[in-house]
Amino acid sequence: MAERYQFLETGLTSWFYLLTWNSRNKYLKLKIRKNVLLFKIDYDDLCSYLMREYEFEFFQGSFGEKELGFNGVFILTKETKLYWEYEIEIPSQVDLGKIFAISATFHVLFDKFFYLMLSSDNEVLNKNKDCQILTFNTLIENGLKGFGVSGFCFSPFVQFLHFLNEDNKDKSLSRKKSEIRQKTIKSMMYVQSCVFGRKFPFDIRVNLDRRFSIYSQSGCSVGVAPSFLDSDIQDPTRNFWEFNSDNVDSPSQQLMLLVGLATLCTEIQKWLKKNKKT
Repeated sequence: MAERYQFLETGLTSWFYLLTWNSRNKYLKLKIRKNVLLFKIDYDDLCSYLMREYEFEFFQGSFGEKELGFNGVFILTKETKLYWEYEIEIPSQVDLGKIFAISATFHVLFDKFFYLMLSSDNEVLNKNKDCQILTFNTLIENGLKGFGVSGFCFSPFVQFLHFLNEDNKDKSLSRKKSEIRQKTIKSMMYVQSCVFGRKFPFDIRVNLDRRFSIYSQSGCSVGVAPSFLDSDIQDPTRNFWEFNSDNVDSPSQQLMLLVGLATLCTEIQKWLKKNKKT
């Protein structure tokens, strides 16, 4: 195996949390690793504010319970020695309260996870930081651009894009890139039909070049921050990129972008499994 793919041996199990998309049953899946993250999200000032602002009924912050988050919108479907697995159903456009509850829950979880990962002296956490695929930060603020999606792409994500772009003349890689692009568009279109209705067939574009981006004709987009120079992005030794979004004005747009990113994470997991023993 090429030296730059050496993380594949541990990348399958060394993430802290993993957001993926179940294309068969059409739901988001969030896995949270037990031995490096919190066992409970405290009901703090942020949770209290969101409860009042959006009139949620309750907040469940304990991992391992049947429900998690505001109004229990994350449902526990599996628990192992390593992780908890939650299912997030895509609501319909008429269930706006559930869409906001999903956005608020992601905001609280990602916020707590980010600061824990940033400041933790946990040996397991520090040893395996490069095996995380993506980390997220999401906003929930009424108004224009109030529901942004940002975060970092780590080694598996970065190297996967390098893999897809190693040889532009390789037809098999071109087909693979096209296949992943179509899967991402299909998952986002499903969310679009649920949260916006079928009368809004927004065009969705997915760029899987080294400077990746996802764009919806509804106006929102997410991709690698333009502050990075092309020379940095093309450097295969770089361990992470920052990504950011623009014009994400609603929780529905935010959810659509998260599903697109989760679809890419799903494909990367497949790639990791396929290449583990090579």
